[in-house]
Amino acid sequence: MDRVLVRLGGRWTPGVRLVTGLFAVSLVLGHVPGLAGPVRAHLVLVPSQALGPQPWQLLTGPLLLLGPSPLLGLLQLVFLGLLLHSIGSALEQRLGTGRFLRLCGAASLLAAVAAAAVGRPFALLRDVPVHLDGEPVFLVLLAAFAQQMGHERVSFWGMGQPVSARALSTFFLVLILGMHFVQGRWPDLAAGVAAAAVGLSAGPGGPRATLDALRKRLQSWRLRRARRRYKVLDGGLWVPPGRRPGQDRWVN
Repeated sequence: MDRVLVRLGGRWTPGVRLVTGLFAVSLVLGHVPGLAGPVRAHLVLVPSQALGPQPWQLLTGPLLLLGPSPLLGLLQLVFLGLLLHSIGSALEQRLGTGRFLRLCGAASLLAAVAAAAVGRPFALLRDVPVHLDGEPVFLVLLAAFAQQMGHERVSFWGMGQPVSARALSTFFLVLILGMHFVQGRWPDLAAGVAAAAVGLSAGPGGPRATLDALRKRLQSWRLRRARRRYKVLDGGLWVPPGRRPGQDRWVN
């Protein structure tokens, strides 16, 4: 069966415009004199505060795109906007606006909870701000994209060579999560794993179908591993030279 070629970056869908607008507003608020201080003090995710006196940080933390400087924050917004315009719009057209927004919201909330839960028990991490900077949305879109369109070939804005959707998503997922692991950024790693898990549950048939597919892959891997332990040896009764062997054979 021929694979479908999907052209990414078709149009700005309603959900994509809403999510991009929220990050743009947060970037402005985080650098406006008089507002930047309260935003960074009360809305940025801090594990000891998010799971304590300021639980709203679990909602506001994933929505903030602050950046260390206005210029870097703007570059982050442009990069995230390009991702939303390309992969996000393709997903929204397939899933629908409502499900697309629920997917982004669930990934953001669970990522914040995971980051706070990992950081709070440790004295060195509990009071350190966790700047998610839109990463949960980035990762959930990549994982959902791999689930929904993994067997298709895609091209960005109709340019360049088509690539496998699953290979493209897997590359960025491994790269980002691997960087967090190497750098020892455990709250960020926990947030990324949680967001990616939400995206993987967005496959056809929902979470149950995704778990069944993972279970089948694990069983297939175990079978392949078990088969390597056995060899088929050609054996049987001795026959004189020049005569064909009989039907009695055995497997060792």
